[in-house]
Amino acid sequence: MNGQNDGIDLYAVPLKSLGYDFRTLTSCLLNSKKILPADGPDRLSRDWRGIASLINISNEVVESIYGLADKTQKVIDLWCEKRDGTATLGKLMEYLQLIDRYDVYDDLQDLIRRGRIVVPKNNIVALNSNQLAEIEERDRVITFDDRREGFAQHYHAYVLFAEEDWDFVNELLTRMREQGFKLCTILDLDPGHETPYAPVAQLISERCYRIILVYSPAFLSSRANSFYTDYAQAVGIESKQRNIIPIIYRPCRLPVNLTYYHKLIYQPDKWAPYDFWEKLSESLRQVQIPRANGMCSSTSTLDITEMSNTMTEFMTSSQLSVSTSDMDTNHIVITHPDDSTSISDFSSGGRDKKKNGVFRKVRKFFRGPKDP
Repeated sequence: MNGQNDGIDLYAVPLKSLGYDFRTLTSCLLNSKKILPADGPDRLSRDWRGIASLINISNEVVESIYGLADKTQKVIDLWCEKRDGTATLGKLMEYLQLIDRYDVYDDLQDLIRRGRIVVPKNNIVALNSNQLAEIEERDRVITFDDRREGFAQHYHAYVLFAEEDWDFVNELLTRMREQGFKLCTILDLDPGHETPYAPVAQLISERCYRIILVYSPAFLSSRANSFYTDYAQAVGIESKQRNIIPIIYRPCRLPVNLTYYHKLIYQPDKWAPYDFWEKLSESLRQVQIPRANGMCSSTSTLDITEMSNTMTEFMTSSQLSVSTSDMDTNHIVITHPDDSTSISDFSSGGRDKKKNGVFRKVRKFFRGPKDP
């Protein structure tokens, strides 16, 4: 391959500059695991793993990619982060030939000929480092929150809805945000995206841990919502997570693929066996979003206070902080050894046997050995 296509130097087209059509095509065709390796001395895998091998991604990182929904996009992102000038469309086309994926190669060639994944040739130039930084910034900044906070934000849920149902969605957003939940919609997208498809897909697959579907006849008539729904379901299946929360706002017939999901039915004027808003809150409380440093903490910091029987002793009681990956709680109170109640667990997960075992060890530590 000479890197030229209709006068365009494909080696001057950074992968970061390519949009939805490119990402969709490469992910759909390269995410699927291929059993037979490519011909050649290196016997490269004929899927995303082959590309990962060619760009020298370590085995440890490759293992971490297996659990992701869009493995190909993650490999491309890691490639772009190297900033060595090789993450270009021309180099990818070259690698596709090395792993015997001429089907992907030909499909990309077709998109290039139709002008679907590159800008017109009179606008193509070799990008300098500042331009690459701008492209990376646009890719990282998806929502207003990203730009305001200065780093990629994660959300409890992304809310999909039809414009006709905005009044209800506005109430939903207000109620949930007042309880401290971070929710995102298409209205939160930062301006500058060519289309909403790629940023919304990225939010669904990487940034939002639940997808709330506000079903109504208007919702079902939207092709965009149908696409996002199918994509969200695919992400959930791939990650083995129950990520979809269907809400029946107005009576309608759900798609067959969502028939067996547990649904929340909004009936404000009728008696219901449960509190709609409380049930929605419970579903979102199960989500733990990453902290400001971008890492999802697997530990909880616990305030443990030794309580006594007198107010004076209570005011001077000692406090200490304990971190453990075995407990998912916020506050444990250890009473005085002479008190009849030994421990109070304020965590909703305190019934778990493993956690109870940890609580017993903490209690034993503070009580000390029994008198002979």
